[in-house]
Amino acid sequence: MTTNLVGQGREADIIALDNGRVLRQYRETRDVEVEARAMEHVRTHGMAVPRVHETRTNAIVMERVEGPTMLAYAASHPWQLWKQAKMLARLHSQLHAVPALPGLEEPFGPGDALLHRDLHPENVLL
Repeated sequence: MTTNLVGQGREADIIALDNGRVLRQYRETRDVEVEARAMEHVRTHGMAVPRVHETRTNAIVMERVEGPTMLAYAASHPWQLWKQAKMLARLHSQLHAVPALPGLEEPFGPGDALLHRDLHPENVLL
């Protein structure tokens, strides 16, 4: 089997599949069911996140999203930095307006909103 690696992060590899889908394969064990459920919850509240197609052992099959990362775009368009910073702040505000999903981990105590904990310019595709 040929692996079509299209991206790598600190915790996962992104592998191109067919029909506009990718596989986010985590290198260490994690609860992908909870993550997939949270992604779909956020989508139903209007956030632009990839559609989840299925979960597999330690992996999520999701819609492939094309485009540069916000960081790459900002690096090649430095005059747009403030616009990108405002967009990132808006994404955080929109996410925090999504009601908390019951059953998610509460590392900072109970709350009524979602917290991404990894929403930064390298994780935003334009």
